[in-house]
Amino acid sequence: MIKNKFLGLIGMAAKAGKLTYGSSLVRAKIQGRQKPNLVILSSDSSDNTKKRIINCCTYYSCKIMVAEEDSDTLGHITGREGPISCIAVNDEGFSTAIEKATKGTSSEDGQNS
Repeated sequence: MIKNKFLGLIGMAAKAGKLTYGSSLVRAKIQGRQKPNLVILSSDSSDNTKKRIINCCTYYSCKIMVAEEDSDTLGHITGREGPISCIAVNDEGFSTAIEKATKGTSSEDGQNS
């Protein structure tokens, strides 16, 4: 159920036009003036893509997460044709909600809030 909430939030953000797709556009967004609130990588992104995006996010202080979903699922849920390996969330409300939805699945702190 938590996984469906994550996918639902990604779909809503896509419908609202608050996402940037593709590694090159996401890197340009990170390096630009209006930085994204959250960057999401698919689980099957190539090693080179992961390295570039993680290094860019680290250098420019952007939040990043690796989703459990593959690029085909992310492409399907956002309504785009083909796989999407990298997504930037450009809205603070959506990024906060997505982070809360994914923290519910992790048991690092033992709480599900």
